[in-house]
Amino acid sequence: MDPPEDAIKTSTETIWVEDSIVIARMTGASTTRATVRGAFAVYRDLTKGSPQPLLLDARKWPGSDAAAWAAAIENIESTLTAIAMLITPETVAQAGPFPDVIDRLMIPLRVFTDETEALAFLQGFLPKEQFVMEPPDDAIDAISSLVWMEDGIIIARATGAPSTPESVAQVFAAIRDVIGEGSRRPYLFDARNWPGGDVGVWTTAVAEMESTLTAQAMLVEPESSVGKGPFFLDRMPIPFRVFTDETEALAFLREFMPDE
Repeated sequence: MDPPEDAIKTSTETIWVEDSIVIARMTGASTTRATVRGAFAVYRDLTKGSPQPLLLDARKWPGSDAAAWAAAIENIESTLTAIAMLITPETVAQAGPFPDVIDRLMIPLRVFTDETEALAFLQGFLPKEQFVMEPPDDAIDAISSLVWMEDGIIIARATGAPSTPESVAQVFAAIRDVIGEGSRRPYLFDARNWPGGDVGVWTTAVAEMESTLTAQAMLVEPESSVGKGPFFLDRMPIPFRVFTDETEALAFLREFMPDE
């Protein structure tokens, strides 16, 4: 695969998406904790927060230290569904034990010397067609969520970044920017890629709800427990329901559209 003209170039990688697979071609420059974190930020930006498989073309990779691998491990599960690492026979030893650790404990990771075989492996980890609504180009990047409005409903899609009280406040500030100060709208929080939040996160969200939202639907995976926070549904200041189906969640929220 050859990079398109609009591929994003960092100091260590050339990055683009092709057929729903993130391609990252190493330039040969040394990687550090900072460059790895920067690369994952690009991955999330290109995929709009939806985890996708990664082909890491490391044939020019000079290797990484433990700090760089640690930065990758911090971001892998929230950003990627699988990794195919493309290397040369001469660079096999540079990977060290980390690929095996990631494969056993986090997501599937395989090492290949053939690009066609690597891409074939990744086909089994393409993202599900799960989104009814997709973020527009002008969606607000609030770090922990992408925020936009569609058909009168505010959408916030979790990016996988950790939630803190400060990041929740940032999301609600983005919502007010979209709907205007003093307005209230129904809100879909797509938490399928959300790592969860502690009491401080929930407390901040609940404090913001009543003045900004008419109702909230929280969208989770069927096996997820993130909707079971310390604030139970009957204690929310607005109508609040958890769904596993996006269409059903949107239908619920349409009952709470403001009078025009």
